[in-house]
Amino acid sequence: MLCLLVCVVFTDCKKKSNDAPAPETTTQQDSLALIKVNTGTISWNKALPMDNWQGVRIAQVNGERRVVYLDLHNSQLSGKIPAELNKLTALEYLDLSENNLSENIPNLSALTALQVFDLHDNRLSGVLSDNITKLTGLTYLSLGKNRFYSSMPEGIGLLTKLVVLDLSAQKLSLSEPGFSGNIPAAWASLTQLQYLHLHNNSLTGTIPNYLTTLSMLVSLTLDDNNLGGNIPAGFGNIGTLENIALNGNNLAGNIPADLLTNPNWNRWENYIVPQSGVNLGISAATFYGIQKQVQPIEYQLPDKELFYRIDTLL
Repeated sequence: MLCLLVCVVFTDCKKKSNDAPAPETTTQQDSLALIKVNTGTISWNKALPMDNWQGVRIAQVNGERRVVYLDLHNSQLSGKIPAELNKLTALEYLDLSENNLSENIPNLSALTALQVFDLHDNRLSGVLSDNITKLTGLTYLSLGKNRFYSSMPEGIGLLTKLVVLDLSAQKLSLSEPGFSGNIPAAWASLTQLQYLHLHNNSLTGTIPNYLTTLSMLVSLTLDDNNLGGNIPAGFGNIGTLENIALNGNNLAGNIPADLLTNPNWNRWENYIVPQSGVNLGISAATFYGIQKQVQPIEYQLPDKELFYRIDTLL
């Protein structure tokens, strides 16, 4: 880990011994916090302003230069997520995905300006803390491909600005349950959702009817869980829906007519997993979704920059 420097850019460290130390500005606090975070392959030249540090963007916030954007994805970060991140109180965009971070997420509830939070593809584990529900400015939250285990957190229903929610793929082995229990009724408040990815967990109960009322939904993946009951009618009436995957559950009954007659989705024989003795397009238990292949696929989330106000940096 890089050594925490006493003297950083933005301040004159050559003080006389009888001078009282000057109070740190929030800009200096940001730089110290960043140095604590950088444990991977990125090498920041601390003789230069933070504007020139890789993955860092600065903006004027309340008259001071603050870190608003931090992208350290795929930077070989390891160990715990540093709690010092909570000092970057102007941060709007945080991407620590595709690293080797472990244990749980520290308390980052001071990051109330955060819009994009991406931690997917790490080794994080444990019960997801309620502190994340205090980040009410989030539009993009991706925690997929980690090892969290608990019931689906109801408090996420407080994040009403969410457009992307990815809590998928927590079952990286048979011994890891991932998220379990019902899909919370409290999530009915997430009316802005376009992408909801919950596949490869241990969810039980039925598919909530309110999911069919999410009128802006583009992608819904609930496959490889333990969901039962019928597929609720109404998904086929969502004009924006491009992807729905429900295979690998314990569904019963028929596929709703609104899905089978949706003019955007023809040739349903390409979208159903065939089973012996089952007529294609009839049994909900065989329903795979709009994917045209039986083998597992990598579900794509949209570019997270699309959900961040780039104009804040201009």
